[in-house]
Amino acid sequence: MKEIVIIEWKKLWHSKLTVLAVVLLIITCIFLNFATFFVFEADSSGRNATIRKEAKGGMLNQEYIDYLIESLDVYELDAAAWYDLLQHESYSNAFQFIGFVKDYSDNQLQDILSNEESFYQQYKMAVSKEIEHANLFNWFSYTAEHMARIDNKIEQIQTPIEVGYNRGIGMFIYQYNTLYVLVLFVISFVLSSIFTCDSPQGIDELTLALKKGRKQNFNARIITGNIVALTIYAIFIGVMLIQHALMYSLQGWGNSLQSYWVTAIYNISLGSGVLIILAHGLLTVLLVTNLVMLISIVIKRAKIATLLSITVVGALIQLTNTSNPLLLQLNPVYFATQRFNSRWGFEFYYFIGNIMIPYTVIVLMLGCLYFFVIRLLTVKQYKRYTLQ
Repeated sequence: MKEIVIIEWKKLWHSKLTVLAVVLLIITCIFLNFATFFVFEADSSGRNATIRKEAKGGMLNQEYIDYLIESLDVYELDAAAWYDLLQHESYSNAFQFIGFVKDYSDNQLQDILSNEESFYQQYKMAVSKEIEHANLFNWFSYTAEHMARIDNKIEQIQTPIEVGYNRGIGMFIYQYNTLYVLVLFVISFVLSSIFTCDSPQGIDELTLALKKGRKQNFNARIITGNIVALTIYAIFIGVMLIQHALMYSLQGWGNSLQSYWVTAIYNISLGSGVLIILAHGLLTVLLVTNLVMLISIVIKRAKIATLLSITVVGALIQLTNTSNPLLLQLNPVYFATQRFNSRWGFEFYYFIGNIMIPYTVIVLMLGCLYFFVIRLLTVKQYKRYTLQ
């Protein structure tokens, strides 16, 4: 099996179209990252910054809040100056956090910032209100008991929140969301001919000569296709991380998750949150990979299989624009993009009775179900595969 996988791997990467597709993915990512960088920099330089001080990060406790008040004359800021500080890389996390609490409070800003304990109590109340409001746009409604359980989870958020400079990570997250679909298109293009009968990378008479050889070869191709998809995904992530590290640095992995997703209720770091995002992206990559290979087995003709694979992936991406939240949450592409294209924040919960189930767990369950169905159909098709 190992030898067959190696052979199939070489066949795929010896294809000029495979290399060209991956190179174009790299070039496109680099170009769009730089374009976004220059747009953001031009916007930043075009503003009249109220304050330009050295970045100061750490725990957003009373000492740090007092520092902000004294250094930046917070109580004297007008709307334009406040906006400027929200964009300022040195203080954006802290002011995003303070601004969130302020918007959900009826108290004056000075009252909010005067006491750390009351500040975080206001914050937790604001998170509860935001989650309850966001649930109005979901396909199910939280009961009073459900919200009580969520509020209990909110009360367990560890404070004070750790904030600091993390612009590089923030831009990586933003660009990952923007460019992720390119990976799915490249994978669908590269693997759509892996089982076709009119492609150098496809199936021939020798492959089908023996029953055992057929089974081993088909399974080896499926394994190879998944490895190739993982490689493309890893290249994509590597290029993005390296480029953002060079442009901004990747400082801030240890910041609290709430420093970026204000309504998150997990006590994990921002870096751990990014790893969860990448894992969900990996799940979608593997689902699309196996779906494309199934299409390749069924269609058998390279050009038609490629066109159909790209069309199916494009349709799944387009369906993430639906206003139906249930259809949205069933979409495998949404697994990877949910935290960017959703009003529900970093995580939301299903309930079975009064048992809280994070959507992350639902994603894993749906992913296993989709894999099972695709695998059954794939096995059925390659057992009946004949050259035509």
